[in-house]
Amino acid sequence: MQSLKRKEEMTRRKKVLICSAAGDNSPVSKMLCETGSETVIAGIQKKSAESTVDIAYLYIPQGWISTVKPLIDLAEQAGIIVKTGEDSPVCRDTTALVSSLEGRLIRPSYLPDGKLYIEDAEVEDCIGIEEAVNCAEGETGKKYFFVSGAVTNAGFIRAAYGTSIEDIIAIAGGIRDGAKIKAALIGGDSGVYIRADQFENMRLEQWDDIFSGSIELIDESCCIVDILRQKTHAYRQYSCGKCPLCREGSHQFQSMINDMANGKGKTADLALIPDMARAIKLGAFCKFGRNMARHIQSALMVFTEEIEDHVKRKKCPAGICKAYLNFAILPDKCSGCGDCMDVCNEDAIEGKTGYIHMIRDDDCIKCGKCMEICKEQAIITVGSVKPRVPKRLVKVGQFA
Repeated sequence: MQSLKRKEEMTRRKKVLICSAAGDNSPVSKMLCETGSETVIAGIQKKSAESTVDIAYLYIPQGWISTVKPLIDLAEQAGIIVKTGEDSPVCRDTTALVSSLEGRLIRPSYLPDGKLYIEDAEVEDCIGIEEAVNCAEGETGKKYFFVSGAVTNAGFIRAAYGTSIEDIIAIAGGIRDGAKIKAALIGGDSGVYIRADQFENMRLEQWDDIFSGSIELIDESCCIVDILRQKTHAYRQYSCGKCPLCREGSHQFQSMINDMANGKGKTADLALIPDMARAIKLGAFCKFGRNMARHIQSALMVFTEEIEDHVKRKKCPAGICKAYLNFAILPDKCSGCGDCMDVCNEDAIEGKTGYIHMIRDDDCIKCGKCMEICKEQAIITVGSVKPRVPKRLVKVGQFA
């Protein structure tokens, strides 16, 4: 009987716990790794004991190594195996994370028996850095957030579940002076937009994956199409390429949003994007792929009029998208000094000393150098409505 028990112990697969710092939508994990190394290690050890695992791994993005060296040293002293690799949101899928841990490409995979193995040991549990910290501190009712955008004091805060978005903004010092808020982006690249009139009723929920640790206030100085342009570019870079829906969808989203930002948006795209988003959500292989379109769907609902301005009315209300902007020289302010002509590499400004200068729209690449150099602040950006300017060279002070 004793020999049989010993044989079972020898043949039993070892159990593994993985604590991953990769794939976070906010800087929270990095901050905790840099400032709370002892707490992170204590949490991994406590979680390992609770899960009765034999081996613990700590996965750190390669780019963090220099700033989290104390954490790595403590982990190695505690017998925790440290692995480094890419910081990809695809690593939120445990199979993709294990692929990176084993030195392979980050790719999610199907598990026929529902079990995942690393180096012949079975993965028992996978946790994030914040979960490790909460485990060490015995804290289950609060969450860390990085609050940014149009707030007075951007930075990290810790709020209890049930706290409203409005209260979180108040903890961060309130809205920045002079800012008029349009919405908040909750959850980073894969998050959703919440209208300003919903802040009071929108509360943190413990099991809602939207609340991944990031809240960004969007004010009227920001252009949603420009934000989407940056996000869809990131999606394209993040996609591992395995899943056709995610691979091709990220490419199509980037192409359509770029067209909107460059004055080439099509009305048909406004209907096509939601259809694509639903298909990707249903058919993408991993969580990153399924959630990729959530951000765009949300923007279409919250910023309908602003996006239609770009597509149907060919204007950028925030004045960010250069395709919709032109530069103009105000005749009553121009002194005819020639400084703007000197910095224009495209020779797009016509004029001579003592004469009101003029900008040729067809030659202007909208770099803004002329605006920066003008001491009289005579050069402005304009949209569809342009000021009255001379059609030929006129002496300073003589244009009426």
